[in-house]
Amino acid sequence: MCRKFRLVVFVLAVITLSACGGDSFNAGGGRPPETATSNVTFSVAGSKVNNNTQVIDDSGSFTLSWDVISSSTYNYSVFLSENSEFGQSDIPFFSGQCGIARACGDSADFDCSFDSANKTIACNGGAGSNVSVLLQAASPKTAYMFLRVTNEMQDSMMVSSPQSVQFEY
Repeated sequence: MCRKFRLVVFVLAVITLSACGGDSFNAGGGRPPETATSNVTFSVAGSKVNNNTQVIDDSGSFTLSWDVISSSTYNYSVFLSENSEFGQSDIPFFSGQCGIARACGDSADFDCSFDSANKTIACNGGAGSNVSVLLQAASPKTAYMFLRVTNEMQDSMMVSSPQSVQFEY
């Protein structure tokens, strides 16, 4: 009878500890990305459209726009990717904070430029970020942009749908 009691106590302890939230993904520092297109709307406007893809040509000018449903300040990062899946190898090229008492709120529009000679992207008058590792192939090069939004505590993350862009350099 003592063995049965120990077994029952052991099983209950395992169930209790499992229910306390042993989130195995947290070892990597956070939750996996959640695509939340209903909460994050992101768009890119280049110089023209080619087959539903925004073109960023030698003039280099393009606009990033988004709407985010948020009741507080949020952090944003815009990434460039070789494919339409958000991943670890994507290159962040623009980031900051929006929300309460910030220059941008739930909606934002930023002017950006692409320097085709140096393969850098600069937004909102900031320093350029080197994206040459993704733009080594001959022009035109199709890539994707994502907007990642986190709350101030960095414990909640949303990622936009991919926006197809074509670089002509």
